[in-house]
Amino acid sequence: MKLLNRYTVLILLSIGLVSCSDDFLNVVPEQGAEADKAIVDLPSMNAALNGMYSLLQSQDYYGRTFIVAPELVSNNGMISLIHSSRYININLNTVVSTDTYITALWNQLYALTVNANLLIEKGEALNLPPSNVNSSKQVLGEAYALRALGYFDLIRIFAQPYNNTSDASHLGVPLILKSGTSRSDIAKPPRNTVAQVYESIVNDLKKAIELLEIQSSASKSHITLYGAKALLAKVYLYKGEWEQAEELATDVITKGNYSMLSNTNLVSGFKIKANSEVIFEIANNAADNEGSNSLAYFYSQDGYGDMIASEELYNIYSNADVRRQFVAKRKRDRVGGEDPAYVISKYTNISDYEENIKVLRLAEIYLIRAEARARQTGKETLAIDDLYEVAHRADVGAFRSIATGDALIADILKERRKELAFEGNQLFDLNRTKTNWTKYRSGDAVTTYTAQSNRTIFPIPRRELNLNPNIRQNPGY
Repeated sequence: MKLLNRYTVLILLSIGLVSCSDDFLNVVPEQGAEADKAIVDLPSMNAALNGMYSLLQSQDYYGRTFIVAPELVSNNGMISLIHSSRYININLNTVVSTDTYITALWNQLYALTVNANLLIEKGEALNLPPSNVNSSKQVLGEAYALRALGYFDLIRIFAQPYNNTSDASHLGVPLILKSGTSRSDIAKPPRNTVAQVYESIVNDLKKAIELLEIQSSASKSHITLYGAKALLAKVYLYKGEWEQAEELATDVITKGNYSMLSNTNLVSGFKIKANSEVIFEIANNAADNEGSNSLAYFYSQDGYGDMIASEELYNIYSNADVRRQFVAKRKRDRVGGEDPAYVISKYTNISDYEENIKVLRLAEIYLIRAEARARQTGKETLAIDDLYEVAHRADVGAFRSIATGDALIADILKERRKELAFEGNQLFDLNRTKTNWTKYRSGDAVTTYTAQSNRTIFPIPRRELNLNPNIRQNPGY
């Protein structure tokens, strides 16, 4: 597959390289022999793993695009009248297959999965000293989990949700679980079905859990045992496997040693690295960050401030809900900007950029369990308990829901929207629940989206189609 050839990588430049540099990326095929020799021991496995986490940090992935793009298509966000010209086509619903942001996202996601393939294959083949075995299982467990995350993100943004067809037989993305390092390894595979991709994601996460049971990292910027379980709970939710989602979420809640931030420190605590409810986050530090290309710079009025919230989102928070502070009503800090504007302040650190990007938090796990329980017979009271746990900590005046059936599920989805706004989830929640929505733009312009219609997912990049004649484009592009 041509795209994989572009990301057949030199995992590390030398045994001593252990930083999160991405100098090891984009190596030409002739250097494949070096890649074959790069993973030779536990230190080189760790170096390769660090490189994979660096890929997540990129502006082309969790560092910006994978969070911004879904929020812009949803009913949460819009580009301001005064902007730096970033993500304009996504905001206007005029994306084409040559869009640079979408192409870069596709490339970054496949770079992650290819790196994972190579680390898994080479790492599993090593004959390590007994003293290194448990640590190597830790590395391999994280690699399996990261490959699962990469494919989960690919399938969510480039393919229709699992329930688009009764058996999920519709087109997903090419699923590649082995990556060679020479020209002879180049393949041009078609797209696998969504069912096949999800099966692989589940299998990878089960394998990760098995390996991470041995020894799990304490760092919240690495995927731990309970990080893998939390991700699998979310995957099961997207598949509609409610019992499994509930079981995994319960395991994380009861055994994961996480705790919810309180009402008084929710807003300030959110910005703290490795706070008590973080399960997995993307690391940024003063020396290793995306700077003016970061998510914080894009949101902050002291940076570009390009993306603002919709008035509709602002209005779903009560006056007493502290999360409303993440969507402040104020004048846009640019001449000719909106007044009022609904300014996003979830990520704001553009001084030293030491603000980690949250991927999985305990609040979401409670809401996953709430939805999974609400969709099962006889568990609505338990679902309401979980919903109240999240709602009341943010809004001390919140009442326990008395809804049942679809109304209760709607309450839970509304709470997900309030809790997870501008963390990159809303588009996927609207699409998987078949909820139509209105996308707002500055100047009162709107676009009405029908859930799971053609333009609710992104196009396969044109360059990929040109290189691989066996891959099919999404309808509407």
